[in-house]
Amino acid sequence: MERFDLIVIGGGPAGYRGAEMAGKAGLKVLLIEKENIGGVCLNEGCVPSKAFLHSAKIKDAVNGGAESGVLLEGSVRIDQAQVVKYKDKVVKRLIVGVKASLKGSGVNVVSGQGYIAGKEGDSFLVQVGEEKYIGEKLLIASGSSPLIPGIEGLKEGYQKGYVLTNREALSLTEIPEKLVVIGGGVIGLELGSYYAMAGSKVTVVEMLPNIGGPMDEEISGILRKSLEKKGVQIETSAKVIKVGEREVFFEKDGVTSSVAFDKVLLSIGRKANISGLGLLNVGKKDERGIRTNLKMETEVKNIYAAGDVTGAYMLAHVAYREADVAVNNILGKEDQMSYSAIPSVIYTTPEVGAVGETEKSALEKGIDVKCIKTSLMFSGRYIAESEERSGILKLIYKKETDTLIGASVIGPYSSEYIGMISSFIGLQIPVEQLKKQIYPHPTVSEVFRDALFEI
Repeated sequence: MERFDLIVIGGGPAGYRGAEMAGKAGLKVLLIEKENIGGVCLNEGCVPSKAFLHSAKIKDAVNGGAESGVLLEGSVRIDQAQVVKYKDKVVKRLIVGVKASLKGSGVNVVSGQGYIAGKEGDSFLVQVGEEKYIGEKLLIASGSSPLIPGIEGLKEGYQKGYVLTNREALSLTEIPEKLVVIGGGVIGLELGSYYAMAGSKVTVVEMLPNIGGPMDEEISGILRKSLEKKGVQIETSAKVIKVGEREVFFEKDGVTSSVAFDKVLLSIGRKANISGLGLLNVGKKDERGIRTNLKMETEVKNIYAAGDVTGAYMLAHVAYREADVAVNNILGKEDQMSYSAIPSVIYTTPEVGAVGETEKSALEKGIDVKCIKTSLMFSGRYIAESEERSGILKLIYKKETDTLIGASVIGPYSSEYIGMISSFIGLQIPVEQLKKQIYPHPTVSEVFRDALFEI
């Protein structure tokens, strides 16, 4: 049996990041992946959905170009089969890059299901098929999979092919005439937005009062109006009770209604992939995910976990950082996670970016804050490039410390500068110091600097 310093189970963002980092540091590393290197994010999530949305944005930009002087005879349409080919090309290119990085870092890669068979002294016995390996330390990064609740008819619909998860929705070569999206979170809104822009009649059914999960309520409302203008029907405070073969039934305000479909997209959440790992063999079992401390250590010595499998923040950029923390501690470098400034983005048109507290969440925690709201109309680039006129930036300022503790924005390029704001929040840089920084003009991001002077 071959012995390794570190065995990584799972080749998604946390797994390949951790394996590459450990390999570069000189450890002998084995990475085990049961499906595709890159995990959900690269193969059937973050990246493929952005390729889809890119195609739809080009279509909308061309069709709406007359006002800015770009004239077109007729209208532009989506060739869905070609969009899928483009998406596959993007994914393939990135996977080649990840594999090359792993190889360059000296990481050994094995395809199959990693199973922790037990312990060998202070080390761990990991089995992949008939092959067995010994690992001094383990990093579990087995990811997550779509949650399929016990709604009547849902499982049967998935088996018959008319209920889709994000995986199947990103492989459709034809645009469904009618698409019902169950769940108004990030995945549902992004893919629902794409299919609406591509020509589907889309209905989103969300159980909560607002779309977008915990985002700022005002921004949620702006996003809703924008999507509705694009033809998306949104039903909030609506609980799906049954999925028939042609209709989704939901209950709202005590009344049962239905909406017809050709396809249903299920997007109500994900669950940690912990079954089949053999955790019981090392005395560990968790229902919702593998719990860790801030060093990404589990309660079993020398077993670490990172990414979606922890059941915490199921975001690729969080997974990268968790992998960094885990490997640093494996290498004997003191490091720990902070979850106080995690940016999130919804890549609809317009984009939504958020980090830290909203005004509502801060007040619920008893924090003395001031909310500063600024229109993106103060940005020349925003006016020149966007047909939308409702974009806003909201900053949450903590008076006691003279720092920002939250931000929310809706408008173009939000994804590109919410990370900058999250850095300011995470580093707790005083607002008076931020006011002295210079931002490029004309950009949408310079509205952030303008907002600081309203504090």
